[in-house]
Amino acid sequence: MRSAVIEVRSSAIDIRRTAHIMRRMSRRKLLTAADVCEITGYSRNQLRGVLDELPPWRDQIGPARVAREFNAQDLIILSVVHALETTYAIRRNAIANLMSPLRAALAGPKPVNREARLLLSVLPPSVRYIKDAELVGEGLVVPLLAFFERVDHYRRYDMPGGHVDQADLKLGPTIISNRKKQRMA
Repeated sequence: MRSAVIEVRSSAIDIRRTAHIMRRMSRRKLLTAADVCEITGYSRNQLRGVLDELPPWRDQIGPARVAREFNAQDLIILSVVHALETTYAIRRNAIANLMSPLRAALAGPKPVNREARLLLSVLPPSVRYIKDAELVGEGLVVPLLAFFERVDHYRRYDMPGGHVDQADLKLGPTIISNRKKQRMA
């Protein structure tokens, strides 16, 4: 009988702990600068410089000593910005001119597409999301698959049990009543 009580208590603790983690993770939809640095490859100082130069972050004035928060779209945008800077050698002032169309092109949920690309044009500043294999005009074509995979992989590991697609909770049989066992006489 004593072992059954211990099992019930340990199972209840596991359930409470799992519920606590799930509540905490559901509240944590926003990400920190450390998350952005890990995904994009920026150092903290580089990220601060980028955020100070690019809209909409340069226009945000937050309270002192409060960390900035980012969402999943910001992760993808900043990953693309990092690639534009490092791989394609586009200057930040040109990227700043592309930020509004870039945010619009990457806004909202999109269907899964392994061929998704961005077509960027600096003069005039425009960004077009290309979802199919189509002929494109003049501009820089940036494939998005690597960015989407990196962010999705990171967000999956951000969730409890995220290293597996779906995992069962390890809840064994439990006793749900609090009645004392009566002796048969």
